Amino acid sequence: MFMDDRTMAVYSLVADYVRSPSLSHLRAERSLAKIAREIVTRLDQKSAVWKKWEGPREDLLASALECWIPSEDLLAFLNGLPGPLLTLTDLDQRMKHMIDVEYIGSLEPKLKLECLQIY
Repeated sequence: MFMDDRTMAVYSLVADYVRSPSLSHLRAERSLAKIAREIVTRLDQKSAVWKKWEGPREDLLASALECWIPSEDLLAFLNGLPGPLLTLTDLDQRMKHMIDVEYIGSLEPKLKLECLQIY
């Protein structure tokens, strides 16, 4: 059976996931979240949507995610790095994806005032 690259990527990840002799992990929420994250990551690797985030931008944003840096200042700094120009929408969507999908971090509202004073 012919499978395109995206289908083959999902197929190989799911095949590895179900290969385990223990079936209890198949319903575990943590395992399902992990396989879902791996599938999305594998599919998004070649997606043009995230091409703007290649190189140091991705790592820098992940490090700054919980720091409450004003979006305009963070955007100005990121646009100084190599790569295509980013918009505020690009920044907001990437931060949302990192928080909601990749579980890299989250903004703590109780730390906002303190972080902004330090900034």
